[in-house]
Amino acid sequence: MFGDCPKSPVVRAPIVVLLVCGSLLVVGVAAQLLLGRNASSATPEPQLKVVVPAEVQGWMVRDEKLAATEIDHGKAVQQIQFDDYVYRSYTRSGAKFDIYVAFWRPGKDARSFAGGHIPDRCFTGLGFSMEQRKSAVCLPYPLETLSAAEWRRFKSQHTDTGKVEVLYWTVQGGRVLGFRRDETAMLFVDALNELRVARMEQYFIRITTTQSFAALMQVPEFRDRLMALDRMVTAR
Repeated sequence: MFGDCPKSPVVRAPIVVLLVCGSLLVVGVAAQLLLGRNASSATPEPQLKVVVPAEVQGWMVRDEKLAATEIDHGKAVQQIQFDDYVYRSYTRSGAKFDIYVAFWRPGKDARSFAGGHIPDRCFTGLGFSMEQRKSAVCLPYPLETLSAAEWRRFKSQHTDTGKVEVLYWTVQGGRVLGFRRDETAMLFVDALNELRVARMEQYFIRITTTQSFAALMQVPEFRDRLMALDRMVTAR
């Protein structure tokens, strides 16, 4: 269904490079502490509810909750601590998908808030078993930031829901996180990059369907939503 996106090469750095990277990391941490983690208030708010609209011609669109009850919904909102979110389902004859997007202003570590709600944990906690997983899958659209995604297939253990497919991304500063598997030297590079992106906007995006993405990729409205999300999260 999906092709594999090119993966970053494995880096084997000499000890001198590690020492230099370590020194740069110390300098970067010091600079970050001096400058503070609060980003400029001039960062524009994303139009989540425009990019994931409440009306699409020929589709039934519904706002969804993060949990089954108001109490659990409130707990989820408190735990994730996003600054804005949208969660909507789109249904028509022969096609159905949900889009969930959470947004954090610069200065927050989105992964520490959203980590407990990635599908690998959240879906299994709701009684689903993971049947298949794949990282860095390439999507068949001309996307700039969301061209590679995490993909999962789950099966319900307790209900008649059947199988659910999921695509998801964590985006910081216009960069998707989570696909690279480099060695020690790259840990320093990533740490330095974290200092930079902590001052930029962050997103978590999840798309689910009880069908298959292979079929949805042929639906123009699905393509339009994904490309609009890509334009929103691509660094400006």
